[in-house]
Amino acid sequence: YNSAAFDFPLKYVINNAFGNSNWGALSDKGIAGDPNNNRYAVTFIDNHDTYRNNDKLSNNVLAANAFILGLPGTPCIMLPHWKTYKTEIGNMILARKAAGITNQSSITEQGTQGGGYVMKVQGSVGTVMVIVGYVANANTTGFKLVSTGENYAYFVSDNVDISGTTPPDEPKDITVHINAAKAPYLYVWSGSSNILSSVWPGDKLSQTTTTADGKVWYTATFNAANINLVVMPPPLYRSAHNTSTATCFATLKATVPTRRPMRGFGTMKGVSPVAHGPAQRSQKWAAHKMATKCGCGMAANCPHHCPPAWCLTPGPAHQKQSTWSM
Repeated sequence: YNSAAFDFPLKYVINNAFGNSNWGALSDKGIAGDPNNNRYAVTFIDNHDTYRNNDKLSNNVLAANAFILGLPGTPCIMLPHWKTYKTEIGNMILARKAAGITNQSSITEQGTQGGGYVMKVQGSVGTVMVIVGYVANANTTGFKLVSTGENYAYFVSDNVDISGTTPPDEPKDITVHINAAKAPYLYVWSGSSNILSSVWPGDKLSQTTTTADGKVWYTATFNAANINLVVMPPPLYRSAHNTSTATCFATLKATVPTRRPMRGFGTMKGVSPVAHGPAQRSQKWAAHKMATKCGCGMAANCPHHCPPAWCLTPGPAHQKQSTWSM
């Protein structure tokens, strides 16, 4: 055969995985994942038809492009995506070529890790590794970073020459400011999935500043190119033990940013709300209420009255069991 076709089976997987942060769905890679037919797969995020109907991908667009730029098959980049992310996509295209990835390259490692997905593809010169979603402390030994952003990181093996790419942002001090009545907890990880705070639920903040209007802001500073964060307030426990269900509940309140803060409140390039938090990007600070069930089974003898003790699994599994509402 001398022809190729759009890989629509992969397109629908991408919509599910990246549109809903359902990273495990990437175990199905459509035609591109079939070593007998990947040479015929034209991988894409959107085309001239899907971009103007309900099949358009709206979430994690750059992360999805990173994924197909690591896959076998022939990637086709949508022009609006290229115009929006020219530097990032351009770097990954150059790195893909430098590693010798083709439409018939082999996937050597793939699978879910933590709350994300890791894939390695072997080229004729080196290896590409793509991480999407949230993978805590991913093993990147022997690899160098090409590009990173919200819910993705793109690496090539150390032997690959990427001198033609634009270097990723250098680490810098990023200061987070949180307006809260009581000291919150802050869980932070970098764009390359390295945890920068203590383990879940993170560090209890103590350093404060007070603005002219009398508001108290808790602050923390991290050194990284970009960061992701989750704000967890101290629990406000109330009498809600139920002897029949043997569960206890804590009502939590938090004030968290859904966009980069205004000038004067620090530079936070790359900061984004957690995947299971609110999807809206507002120009204000938004207050959210989160109710979390610990399910300890101890009823009136629940041992978790003192923060920051938690029953739920740390990290994304905890987030998935939480309910956010405006």
